[in-house]
Amino acid sequence: MLAGLAAVTGVGYAAVSAYWASGGQGLLTTLGRPFESWGHSRNLTAAVALWTVVAIKLVAAGLPAVTLSWAPRRVSSRTVRRLAWAAAGILLVYGLIVSAGDWLSQAGVLGQAGAKDHRALAWHAFLWDPWFLLWGALATGALVCERRSRPGPMLDDRPWLDGGRPADD
Repeated sequence: MLAGLAAVTGVGYAAVSAYWASGGQGLLTTLGRPFESWGHSRNLTAAVALWTVVAIKLVAAGLPAVTLSWAPRRVSSRTVRRLAWAAAGILLVYGLIVSAGDWLSQAGVLGQAGAKDHRALAWHAFLWDPWFLLWGALATGALVCERRSRPGPMLDDRPWLDGGRPADD
């Protein structure tokens, strides 16, 4: 269930990015002036960068679910699992750090040094950055639960199952 929720959360975030990548203008002002002007630009570099972000988010959204239910035979499930853990860790740590900073800034603890776009800061504090935190927490929770439910090494993690035999020591 957690993997499914993580996937939905990630796909939702990718959909917002896809909206902007395809020229949507809504909520661009909530990102802050540098990102807003980038979103308004119609140049090829911005479009390629935004579509790359969409692709990365979609891959990260699917990794926990793929890890739990299916791993391609050509790719070791251990490799997929490691990628899923890396993505979940990055999302969780990044989300925690930026959300905590945003919240402390909103509370006046850190101040808003040099910040001119208070509206964008509020959107980051209460939507954009906690979205990463939630996504990372769901993905990490799914992987922790998967790890606990495994009785031992996964069969496909044993290198000798591809036709060879374990080395005699």
